[in-house]
Amino acid sequence: MDWYLVFTKPRDESRALKNLLEGGVPCYLPLLKRSTVRRNVLLSVVEPLFPRYLFVQADLENDYYKIKYTRGVCGFVDFGEGPVRVDDEIIEEIRRREKDGFIEMVYKKRRFRKNEKIAIKRGLLKDLEVVFDGYLSGDERVSLLLNSVSANIKLNVPRHFL
Repeated sequence: MDWYLVFTKPRDESRALKNLLEGGVPCYLPLLKRSTVRRNVLLSVVEPLFPRYLFVQADLENDYYKIKYTRGVCGFVDFGEGPVRVDDEIIEEIRRREKDGFIEMVYKKRRFRKNEKIAIKRGLLKDLEVVFDGYLSGDERVSLLLNSVSANIKLNVPRHFL
């Protein structure tokens, strides 16, 4: 049996996976675990590595219509010459990169130096050029200096804004 790429309905990868597995079709949905900021809080989010796609291992002569008409599935990825076959090595390489069932994107904290010029990347002050002044409360908050026309203003912001 070969691996094929299936296109799913929007945000329906898990439903398609569940229904295909219940139908006896071996499937693989690689998941990504990444950090994101919502409402000024750093969160860990799990989502498909390839949104709207999953891999199925099938004998197309017997399983084509069962897969194509499974709830959550739109159809096979097809470039005009039938469903696209995916090499086993690609599936194995993706699986090798997994740790505890996820491919993890790690939030790396960059170390800033005092008086280093940086730009704020999030929040109300996004894109504002500031000068790094120091770390506050265990490296999760930072002190910044904003040079304005009339005075230097000291700002304290969450570190993940940078």
